[in-house]
This record gives sequence, C-alpha cells and structure tokens, in this order.
Amino acid sequence: MESTGQHSDSLVVLTALDVEYEAVRAHLVDPRPQLHRSGTLFEVGRLDGTPWRVALAELGDGNQGAAVLTERAIAMFRPRAVAFVGVAGALKGDIELGDVVVATHVYAYHGGKDEDGAFHSRPRVWPVRQELDQLARFARRSGSWTGLLPERPPGASRPAVHLKPVAAGEVVLNSADSPLRRQLRRNYQDAAAIEMEGAGVAQAAHLNAALPALIVRGISDRADGEKYDADAEGWQSRAARNAAAFAFSVLRELPPGGDPAPPGRGLPWARHPDDSRTSRPLRLPLRPLLRCHIRMREPHRTTPARTHTANSCAGRGDCRMTWTSWTPPARTGAPAPRRSSAADSTCGAPSRTG
Repeated sequence: MESTGQHSDSLVVLTALDVEYEAVRAHLVDPRPQLHRSGTLFEVGRLDGTPWRVALAELGDGNQGAAVLTERAIAMFRPRAVAFVGVAGALKGDIELGDVVVATHVYAYHGGKDEDGAFHSRPRVWPVRQELDQLARFARRSGSWTGLLPERPPGASRPAVHLKPVAAGEVVLNSADSPLRRQLRRNYQDAAAIEMEGAGVAQAAHLNAALPALIVRGISDRADGEKYDADAEGWQSRAARNAAAFAFSVLRELPPGGDPAPPGRGLPWARHPDDSRTSRPLRLPLRPLLRCHIRMREPHRTTPARTHTANSCAGRGDCRMTWTSWTPPARTGAPAPRRSSAADSTCGAPSRTG
C-alpha cells in the first residue's frame, strides 16, 4: 500500500497466553528481548518484507492489566498501531472452531446498574479505525492470508473470517445458558465472540490520540460447556495460529505514517492552509503559537501586534508576519516597551537557514 504521512516503523502486538505468543513470534525475524524499566519484557523483531519493527509481549488475561501494559508499550515504542492477537469463545452458531473474528467493535459488557432486582447494562464500546477495518476486509476478500498458515491437515477446510463485534469482560464463559450468557444474548446480540482483553487494549489505544487498534481472535471453543474438551483437542494452538496469520496479513498492508506526537511537542494535525504538502502533518511548537495568540488577542491594544499573512505562523522559523507598532496603556513604574520591528518575524521559533 502507498505510504502517506509521517513515518513510524514500529508496531506493538500483544497476547495473553503462551500459545498465542508463540503463534505470533513465529512470524518475526530475529526477535530480541527488550526490558522495560518497570519489568515488562518485550521481544522486538522484524516483519519480513516490510519496514515494520514489531514489539511483542505476553500480558496475561484480564482487561485491566491489558490496558496498563498497552499504555506502557505505546509510551515505549510510539507505534503506528497496536494489535491484540489471541483466542476466544464463539457466541454464534454459524462460527466454526478455527475461524477468525476481527472486532469491528469491542464491547466492555460489565458496566451497568443493578436496581430493583434487574441489571441495566451501561456498556462502553470502541469501534475499530476505518483504515484497519478496510484492510481487514481486503485481506479477507483476497484470501492470500492463508498462505501464512502452516499446512492444513487433509480434509480440513479453510478458516472463515468474520468481521463482527466482540464482547470483552473478566469472566471465562463456559455455559450455554448461564445468567451471563443470557445477558449477552439480550444486550449484545450482535457480538460474535467473547474474550477478556480487547476492551483494555481498545481503551488504552483510544486514550493515546485514538491510535489504531486491531483485535483479532481465533475461535478455540464455543463457550458452551465443552471448552476444556476443545482445548484438549488442540484448538487453542490452531486458533491462535489462524489469528496470527490473519493479523499479520492486515498489518503488512498498513502504510507507515500518522504516528502520534510525543508529549509536549505540539499539535500534530494542524496544517498550513496554503501548504501544498497537505498529506504531511506539521509539528507546531505550542509555546510560540500561544505567544502569537495572546499578543494578538490582548484587549488593551489599539492595534494588533501582528497580522498573519496567508502562510501563517508554524513555529518553523520561516513564517511571514507583518508587525505594527503599538503603545500600551501607561503603567506607573513599568519599563518602556520594546517596539517590534520587521526583523523579529519568527515569534520565538528557532530560525531555519539554508
């Protein structure tokens, strides 16, 4: 795919279980350990044939831990996107073991209010970014993702891919008719799978400038009372391999660019109105911009301190300003103001030469 925007060569891929971790790690070239100062261990490798550097970690189960460690990974690697790859239980009868579910929405289903003997759901929901949704649909249509799978057993059908909502909570569901199952059927009827980490990952990504987050799950059981039988038959490892293969088929097509700005470094989405490079986000230092804004807006001045031309202040040292003289109101003991001149035309931004 064609690349647009600023370049970020990192992806973060997270898992909960060892079997999921091994399925993802098999796709990386030369993974090497990298320890966060708080103790989280990542393995960082390359995705062959792409510019991507992939940081992989195993988080354990649960949404709360997933949220904290996703935030930690984002702060450490400043990735272009984050993905969670793992297994899940099916909530729909037409989804087979080994199929792949890509979350179009993630429901945090445990929110609610218990009143007068009834539970009233108050869910939170995070939709997937459109670019990932579209790339997932493209990968599903092409079918080429199955080329990343190990050889299928004789007679085995190709796994299907479903783009559906998933439900994420703190419970391992293994019943076809429990109160939780009835709650999900009543309030989250379109959810295709149930899992325990997607909501935490989605929330952490959302709070980091809506960073793209891809949640891919392989179906290892039907959450119907026969989970442990399916696990004993090896469906967890097969489902994890299928999910990893599809996730990387999507991530391979993701164009570099659009990384979030480091904290305190400005407004990454602002652009010059007359800049021909409209696809390139500009880093605008916040302090000079605020200084310009304050000096132009101070009410006691009879004339504006500056008048922006069409190519307005970008804090890059090359903005063009028209300065006008002004006289502040007299203040006892105040030093005489320095009159501005046309030479002072960068509003505090560092000059750029050459």
